[in-house]
This record gives sequence, structure tokens and C-alpha cells, in this order.
Amino acid sequence: MGQFTRLDALRSFLLFGSALLAPAAFAQEAPPLIVLEVTDDIQPVEGEPLADYEGLSPPAPIFDLSALITSLGYGVDSLRPVMNWRDDLGSPVGQFDSTNTRPSVGQVNMRRSTDSADLGYCSGTLINARFYLTAAHCVRDGVVPDAIVRASINFNPSTGFVFSGANTRNAVSIVTPGTYDPFNFFLGQDLAIMALDRPVYNITPSPIGTPTTGQTLSIVGYGVAGTGSAPSTVFDGRRRLGTNVNEGVGAFGGATGTLILADFENPLNLAGTNIFGSAFASAREATVAPGDSGGPIFDAAGNVLGVASGVSGGFGYGNFMFWTNLSDNFLGNYPAFIAANDPLRFSASTGSGAWSAGGTWSGGITPDNTFGATDNPFTVADYAIGQRFYNVTIAGGHTVTLGDVRDVDIVGINAGGTLNITGAGDLGFWGQSSASGNLIVNGAMRSFDPTGFGVLSVNPAGRLSGTGSVLAPVVNRGTVAPGNSIGTLNVASYTQLGALLEIEMNNLTGDILNVTGTASLSGAVSFQPFGPSPVLGQTHTFLTAGTRTGTFTSVIDLIPGPLFPVVDYGAGFARVTIGNLCTFSDNIVNTPVCGALGDPVAQAAMPAAIAQIQQIPSFGGDLGAALEALNPTRAHAQGLVGLQSGDLLRNQFGRRSHDLLGGSGNAASSAQLDMARSQLASTAPTADMLAYAAANALETVDGTGGGGGTIDLPNGYAMFFAADVGISETDQPAAIGTDDTDVAALTAGIDSANGNGTVFGVALSYLQSKVDQDYGFGGNTSADGVAVSAYGSLRSGLLYADGYLSYGLHSFDTERVVPTGPFTTALASGSTDASQFLAGATLGYHLCRDDLLTLGAVGGLYYIGLDVDGYTETGAGPLSAVLPDRTIDSLRSQLGGEAALHLSSSLIPLLRVVWNHEFMDDAFATQAAFAGAPTVTFTSPGPDLGTDWVTVGAGVSGKLSESTSFVFRYQHDFGRDGQNNQQVSAAARMAF
Repeated sequence: MGQFTRLDALRSFLLFGSALLAPAAFAQEAPPLIVLEVTDDIQPVEGEPLADYEGLSPPAPIFDLSALITSLGYGVDSLRPVMNWRDDLGSPVGQFDSTNTRPSVGQVNMRRSTDSADLGYCSGTLINARFYLTAAHCVRDGVVPDAIVRASINFNPSTGFVFSGANTRNAVSIVTPGTYDPFNFFLGQDLAIMALDRPVYNITPSPIGTPTTGQTLSIVGYGVAGTGSAPSTVFDGRRRLGTNVNEGVGAFGGATGTLILADFENPLNLAGTNIFGSAFASAREATVAPGDSGGPIFDAAGNVLGVASGVSGGFGYGNFMFWTNLSDNFLGNYPAFIAANDPLRFSASTGSGAWSAGGTWSGGITPDNTFGATDNPFTVADYAIGQRFYNVTIAGGHTVTLGDVRDVDIVGINAGGTLNITGAGDLGFWGQSSASGNLIVNGAMRSFDPTGFGVLSVNPAGRLSGTGSVLAPVVNRGTVAPGNSIGTLNVASYTQLGALLEIEMNNLTGDILNVTGTASLSGAVSFQPFGPSPVLGQTHTFLTAGTRTGTFTSVIDLIPGPLFPVVDYGAGFARVTIGNLCTFSDNIVNTPVCGALGDPVAQAAMPAAIAQIQQIPSFGGDLGAALEALNPTRAHAQGLVGLQSGDLLRNQFGRRSHDLLGGSGNAASSAQLDMARSQLASTAPTADMLAYAAANALETVDGTGGGGGTIDLPNGYAMFFAADVGISETDQPAAIGTDDTDVAALTAGIDSANGNGTVFGVALSYLQSKVDQDYGFGGNTSADGVAVSAYGSLRSGLLYADGYLSYGLHSFDTERVVPTGPFTTALASGSTDASQFLAGATLGYHLCRDDLLTLGAVGGLYYIGLDVDGYTETGAGPLSAVLPDRTIDSLRSQLGGEAALHLSSSLIPLLRVVWNHEFMDDAFATQAAFAGAPTVTFTSPGPDLGTDWVTVGAGVSGKLSESTSFVFRYQHDFGRDGQNNQQVSAAARMAF
């Protein structure tokens, strides 16, 4: 037997610790079968970069651990892996990584494939989607002979010993360094690279960093837990976190790699438990334990610095632990080993060519995921350097053609690049793949993870086309164009996000996007001819789906001429109908507009504006409403203002005598008394004159004459004031909305009464109006105006008459919102002037009177003429309206009765009921055009105000003094077609 030296004892300690790291007593379930691969003299594969592992320098200083072990005098059974934390943190029960702080750290279970013997549990770290890094002694520990093993990894923080389901993977190969010695693993090379059967995309991998002496270390693992005073008491398979301080880097004699070192210090006895470096206990001072082997230490930035290899000095306080230093390119040359054996490779095209040609790719290696032979149910590695999986990039300017079956993890097509999958081609992928260039699928492209991360994203500059099948979810942010000419493209599911679906059509059929699952729509769809153009009335279902949600927000018309596509939807389809604008018009407002926009002259003069209008959805009624809004029917508000302001002036002058005198009768009384006084005072009266005068005077005094009220109209000069307000609601044609009109007239005049029942005067009026037109897209009309009037009244016995002539000027400002596309509008504004002429006469006759009530008959004839100057709107470009000069005429008669109630000598209630008949009862209408095509005219219909209706008015007439009389009145129209009209009036006359 050879001599047993302290180094032999150290080796024995480490071997014993290795056994504790993977105790068979903790076995749970059989993981997948793998081949243990040991490689010699590993060098980086040419053409495959070292990525983040190049250029790392060795740390310094390096502790001599052989001498340290000798000086400490640790026994044979004291050198083994242990993980516990400081006592004041309490029991580890219930304390674990509940917030998933270190999601990249997973638990691995190893079993021997021949007899399913449990080789224990370790920890490790996800370095990239296919790369799990752990310790070599977890699978080759010098106790169990090298064998084919199975390994499963669980990344869940709180469900230990579960190696199936969410966040679990199986290993398909393991690679350890060629210089690794399982009987002396503490000397270095204690690394194992596990290639995963499925990539991990929902967990962010951890990069490798370089250690610095004195830095705080975060220790993570799934091992046995306890405290410094009661170590290794809990093993529940949960991920736990601890901290320590990097005391430096050390190595044993004959080492093939360096180790990162830390000691486990008791915060109550720092001096007695400090081994090297400063005496300091970190916030969660801890050390590794069985089951933590292979687990990482992190720096503050989240970089992995080392892999847990072992401890020395017992379970509790005063031990020290060590991790394989991943940045060691001095003794261990670990960065080169990691880069050369990383399962995930990055391959880029170097030119155009066939996928299968090595010369098409960087390094001359054809990218194709490789799996070894199968030992059901586990995958077995059967070659020297482990599995290879590929992320592939096709560079701009390169065209790669795939005509056979290939599998990769991710494929990306850069802008300007092209991947053409022919009918015989079949490309499988695992992770989110993208096309910023051109992807043509005439064969198949399939996702191995269609419910997870295996999504094909068409980026904004990308384009997907072809007649094959994409057996994967497709997210379109760019362009999807089924067919190569006209054809069908099949996809598993389809989500369009502000992108374009491009459809070609001929006069018989068109492209189809066939979605097996759900089609979620937004963005735009375009239609363009391929071959003979589609024809009016043609329908085509261009999208079929198991379920459809959403709609296209824009329909782009690339079909020449007045025809354009209109899209409608069903539960599992989208369909296009070829129509013209008039296909979707349905009333006298929008039909003239569609005809004008479809005119060849308009199509040629303003194609861009018409194309935008054609994109407005039709089957929901939006296009019809848009055509209505384009028709300048709101311009007819100018006519409404003219007629209603004329009504107010008619009220002020056309019935002045009746209202101010409290009924027609009193005017006769006043005239009779005046006449009697005049005749009796004559210097040479005849007998007949005296008899007639006396009779008239007596008749007036005893009330048998035509007198009515007791309010006298003073003779001589007087000021006349009136204020009228009219409020109306007028229906627009085709029930598109209502014009709400407010009109006011303020009048001041001067008149003279001659004492014989005759009054003449002149007046000046200010007119103001506002028309709210809040239907459709909205609008309004406002106006200011002035009018001068001459008026007169005549009283003779039982008869009275009022007459007037007026001339006015109006200034109009109009605004209306017009659609210019599916999501855009413009404010069309216009200004114009109008002149107005009014004339009217009212005739009243006293029928009967007693002391309380006077009844009379009344009739009248009134004319209003309004001439509106033509104008062109601004603000809506070619869709602004051009309105010509136009004239609005009204000739109205009134016939009815009135009554006065003599409650007092100075306050008399009035009632008036008249029937109105309009002789010029045609509905408003004018010709209009668009500014972009002014020679193409169309009809702009206006409201129909009816022919016959009844007006009922009530008020009060009174006398404030011998020289001042007044009247207040309210009236309302009843039975008028197309308009609800009411007016409030007040007037006064003051003699001087």
C-alpha cells in the first residue's frame, strides 16, 4: 500500500463530499437517458464565435489550498458540501425564493439508465435557451462508475422533485472537459454542459462574468438547508438564496483550474470563524449544502461567476466553500471549453444558395438541429461533442432556398433577405422567428411549440407570401400576401396588428388566407387586380377562420375606376363585394353625392380624395353617412334664417295695431271720437254733419259702435320698440337630422298718428341667428343682419289694416365637418351674404263686442324673398362644396280670428288663431359641386316646410300711461310638416 498523505486525505474528503452532493436517498423519478461525453483537447469550433467567453483574464492572488487544509488539520469526514445560513435568519422552513428572484437556476435529478439507480440531485444555471450548466461531479463523481445517465431539470422555485410539466426540461447530452478527473474533481474542470431537449424562452438566461475579490456573492441552490448551529436539517427541493463575500481565488497543488473561495462566518464570533480575508458576515451569510452542487454564485449584476464544487471544514460555522471559476482561462481554459461546447450555435448566411449547401452558411456548416439515436422514451447522445441547435439569420441581399426537411430553434430574415421554402421544403422551428425580409412558403413551415413561443412574426418591413402552410401562429406587423399570383395560404392562427393583408383578385376569384384557428383582425386589407379586373357586384370570401375577431380598420382600394371593395364579416370569414359608391346609397341626400364622385371627370380630377372615401366601411352604414355628410345640405340653414327672420318682422309690423290697441274694436272707437270732435268743431257745420257727428259720439259713448278695448292709441308722434325671438326645429331630408334654429330681431322705429286712425312709421331692425346642426359629423350656421322697414296702420269703423315693406342684408358663416377618409375629417368653412325683401298686409274686422269680450276676423298675405350669393367652402380640399347663387321665396296667407278680453281699462288678454297656407311650398333644393370637380354638379336637397298649418297665439296688451302702450305675446305652430316653430314677442309704443 502506498503512503497515505494529506493530499490523499484531501482527495478522500472531496470524494465523500461528492457523494453527499448527490445522495441516492433523495431520488424521485427517472430522468431522461443521456450519454456521458468526455472530450479531450476541446478547441472552439471554427466559424462559431466564443461569444461572451473570450478575453477573460485570470484573477489574482491564488490561495494555496493544499497548505491551508494542512494547516487547519481538517479530518477525513469534514470535507464535504454543506449549505446552511446564519442562525439569526431563522429556520429555512418556509424561506425560499418565493418571488422567483433567480429564475435561471434549476434543480437537476440524475439516474443511471441501466437500473434507474438514483444518482441524486444537484443545481445548475440556464446560460442560454439550450444550455444548462452544472458540476461535472454531479454525473461523474468517482463513486459511481461512468455510465449512461438520465437527467431532468426543474426551474420552478417552490415545487422540488417535480420533473415534468411547466418549466421542466430533459437533457439530451452532457459534455464534461476532457481533463476532468472524477476522482480528483477538486483539482478543476468540474463543469458539465447539458443540452436541453426543448429550448427555454420564458426564463431569462444568466450571462457569465468575472469575479472580483471582496465582492458580495449571491448563493443559489436547491440543496439541504439549515442554520450554522443546526446545519442540514431541511430538504424539500425548494430554491433558496444566501450571500457571502468573495475572499479570493485558490487552487490545490496539481490543480487544472482555479476556485472562487468564501468562508462561513458566525456574526457572533467573526474572529473564531474567519479563515481567510476580512472577518465579515454578510446579510444572509450562507454556505452550500448537499444538492447545491453545480449551483451558481452571482455578482450584484446577475452574472454567473462560478459553479459550486464543494466545502471544507464541516457543516456549520468556520468552514469554507469553493466554486469552479468560470472565467479561468489561465489554468482551466473554461471560456474556450464553454464556447466550443455550447449547444446553441448561431449561423448566418454568407451568400445566396441552397439551405443544404454548406457554402451558404458561416463556418461551412449547414444549420440543422441534431438529435442522437433514440432509447425510448429518452433521447440519447451518440457523438463526441454533444448536441447542436441553431439560431439562423438570413442576411440582407441573400436568397436561401429550402427544398428539404430542416429543424432549427429560431430563424430570422433580415431586411432585404429572402427565404424561399419550395413545395418539397419543410422547416421546423422552436422559438419566435421573424421575417423583416421576404418569406415565401410554398411548402411547410411548422412550429414545435405552437402554444408557446413558436410564433412567426412578420415584422413591419417583412412580407409573407406563398401557397403553402405555416403550421404556426402568425403575427402580422408587416404584410401577408396569400398566393404567389392568386392562391391560398394556410396558417394555424393569425393576428394582424396595424399591418396589411394583401389580396389579389381577378373577375372570377382571388387570394384566400385560410386560418385553422382564430383570426384576430385590425389594420388594413388591400385589394388589387391580377389579370382581368373584378366586376361590379362580384363577391369573394378572402379570409376563412375557425373564429374571427375584430375587423380591418382600413380597406385600401387599388382597383381602377369607380369600383372599389367593400368588406363585411361573419363569425368565421371576411368577404369582399365589389361595388361603386352608389351601391350603398339609399336616400335623396347621399345618392346625388355618390353619382358625382363616380363621374369620370371627378374620378380623374380628385382620385386620391375619392379613394379615401371609398375606404370608409360600407355595410355598417358608415359610407352612406359619409356621403350624406359630404352633401352640403346644411347650407339650407341660410334659407331657414331668412324665412324665420321674416316671420319675426311680420309679427312686429303686420299685426301692430291689433296688439298695441288691445283688439281691433278700440281703434274704431278712438277714430269715431276723433272724427266726431273734428266735425263738431267745424267752423261751418251743416245740419247733416252735426247729426252724423252726434250719432257717432253717442254710439261710442253708449258702446253700441265698433269699439273694442279701452286702451287709446295716442295721436301724434311716438317711438316704437319690439323684440322677437323665434325657436324652431326643422327636419332635414331623409331623416338625417334636425336643424335647431334660434333667431332674434330687435327693432326701433318712429311713427305718427294723425288722429283719423292712420299711423305711418319707419323702423330699423338688427337680426341675429344661430343654427346648430349636430347630426352626422356636425356643423353650424350663424348670421348677423340689419333691416329697414316702413309700416302703416289704417283704422276705419269696424275695419283695420296693417302693412309693411322691409329690406334686409344678412352675413352668413357656415361650418361643417366632412369625412375625408375612414378615420379623418376636415372642417369645411364658408362665408356669404344675402339680401332680403319683405312685404305684407293684414286686414281685420270687428264682428261683435260686449262689455267683456271682443271678437274679430283677421286675414293677411305676406311675401319673403331671399337672394343668397354663391360661395366655395375652404378647409376640406377637393371635397369642399361649391354653392351657386340661389333664391328662396315664400308667399303665405293667413285667415283666422282674434279675441280680446276686457278685464280692465289698461290690461287686455289677447288670443289669436289663424290658418296658414304656403303657396310656394316646394322643398328647398339647390345644385352643388365639389371644389375638386366644380363642373360635376349634384343636387343638395333641403327641408320641406309643409303647406298648411295652424298658429295659435296668446298674449296681453296693456297701457302703462296715457302715452305708453305695450304687448307681450307667445305663439306656436301646430300641424306643420317638417318644422316645430314657436315665437315670443314684446313691443311698446311711447308717444311724445
